[in-house]
Amino acid sequence: MGSLFTEWLDEMCNVPESIRRSVGGKLIPVGSQLLGAEVKGSDIDAVCVGPGFVQRHHFFYSFCRKLAAHEEVTDMLAFEKAHVPVMKLTYKGEKDSVPEAVDLMDDGLVRGLDPRCVRSLNGYRDSQQILRCVPNKHLFRTTLRVIKVWAKKRQIYSNRLGFLGGISWAILVAKVCQLYPNATVAALVTHFFRLYSTW
Repeated sequence: MGSLFTEWLDEMCNVPESIRRSVGGKLIPVGSQLLGAEVKGSDIDAVCVGPGFVQRHHFFYSFCRKLAAHEEVTDMLAFEKAHVPVMKLTYKGEKDSVPEAVDLMDDGLVRGLDPRCVRSLNGYRDSQQILRCVPNKHLFRTTLRVIKVWAKKRQIYSNRLGFLGGISWAILVAKVCQLYPNATVAALVTHFFRLYSTW
């Protein structure tokens, strides 16, 4: 999928080949994928980062058409006017790797950006900030997986339906991990329910 995005960026550039290579652009995982807390059946959330000359309407018009024409893409829906613009689709291909890193934590990158673009990048930025705040990433990820499975089985895992979504559960688990940095996963799960049952 990332290769489709970079291929599309190449098509958007009306510049010589030597300059085109330096334009950059990538598909970056966010949410559960970035946190390392995905469970069976989880969506793979990603943000497309491209150069400033590519406008949102270009992305939602020509990139959508390119994706829709691809044989491995099905069930595609685009919501350009949403609070956080999003495309939802089913992709049956292999996961691509993301090339060299861009520091999306740099506040200078979001200064002056359209607020909807900033909200799109916030999934990545929030996930990275959570990972920086937890004392033990492995214990955090495992505990978060347990809590997500619990919430999904009780059908209370969905911000669209008025419940908490992925980032909210991650923040709650991160707080417990900070309060009990030396606890085991079992103890963290117990602390999670004790703490939030009294809030």
